[in-house]
Amino acid sequence: MRRIIWILNTDTVGGAEKFVIESIGFFPQEKGKLTIAAKPHLLSLIPDNVPVEKRIFDIGPKLGRKTILDLIIGWRFYQKRIKRLLEEGFDIVILQYKKEQLLASLPAFSLGVPVIWVEHAPPPAAFVKNPFAMMLYRKAASRAKRVITFSDRSRRRFIALGLSRGKISLASVGVALHPIERKERFPTIAVVSRLSKEKNIEVVLDILPLIIRSFPDTKLIIAGDGDRRDFLELYVNQLNLDRNVEFLGFVEDIQNVYAIATIVVLPSLQEGIPLSLVEAAGYGIPVVATDVGGISEVVVDGKSGFLVPVGDKEALYNKIYLLLSNPYLRRQFSIRARRIYQEKFLPEKSFPYFWGKVLQ
Repeated sequence: MRRIIWILNTDTVGGAEKFVIESIGFFPQEKGKLTIAAKPHLLSLIPDNVPVEKRIFDIGPKLGRKTILDLIIGWRFYQKRIKRLLEEGFDIVILQYKKEQLLASLPAFSLGVPVIWVEHAPPPAAFVKNPFAMMLYRKAASRAKRVITFSDRSRRRFIALGLSRGKISLASVGVALHPIERKERFPTIAVVSRLSKEKNIEVVLDILPLIIRSFPDTKLIIAGDGDRRDFLELYVNQLNLDRNVEFLGFVEDIQNVYAIATIVVLPSLQEGIPLSLVEAAGYGIPVVATDVGGISEVVVDGKSGFLVPVGDKEALYNKIYLLLSNPYLRRQFSIRARRIYQEKFLPEKSFPYFWGKVLQ
């Protein structure tokens, strides 16, 4: 029986991590044994009744803290940890974060362990601008057994990097929904997202005063946590928007947020397939989002929501205003969004296909 290990060295809990937690419930136990190697906070979210081995894995010192020497020491320490782990006899290793894909791939290659890349989002801008990092990334990707990605844009990007089409598999993100009773509190704008720089949430705050002029009772609820929370809370205070903005932090029962939301907004600078928008589609909530990454796989512009260019605050405001002022349009978008979810993102369809590609 094959042994598969999925390495997840992350401090955050966002869409990519939710994907892991939901997908392991569909792992075909008759075909292998799955181990999740992750930090304790992520392991604690895996239900006890899921037949998976949980292994605490922490990189220890952060990579690239201050000097080149720190970077080299961190890389060597990490690679030794990975090699020691894989020497236990794993047959497949799954990697889904950029640093892991670069650094954990090398020990796996040296041991002859097949590597599967799970690619949720494109490399960050700073990564792309670094020729050395991109050279390593391209080289490691070319040696991976398979690259599983979730949007056609991402698939095309890997083809541009020189990967053969046969090595790239296009999967879909399955999202299980909890039943809700819609109790919309008009007008409520929901942002469900990790609070990090690439999510660009401050642009929603920039246009919120304009929205409040037309809809004085507008409430912006921000569900999620991250390293930008302190900055965003201070920015809200500077804009005198405390009465209209509420930070919820990490919300375990996220369906309660969708139950009251009028629309969902996501102004990201880059994305993969945002699980929050898949959830919004499943609950029939119209979306306004930037046209980046795989968002267009979830939101059909002008049919189930609106897509706007990155950084175009005027377009973002206009589309939010249009949806808030037009209940008929919201109802039409809601019907179409639910249909998209049913066609593309049901977990019982998505996850068996995903595991089939991993184990192929």
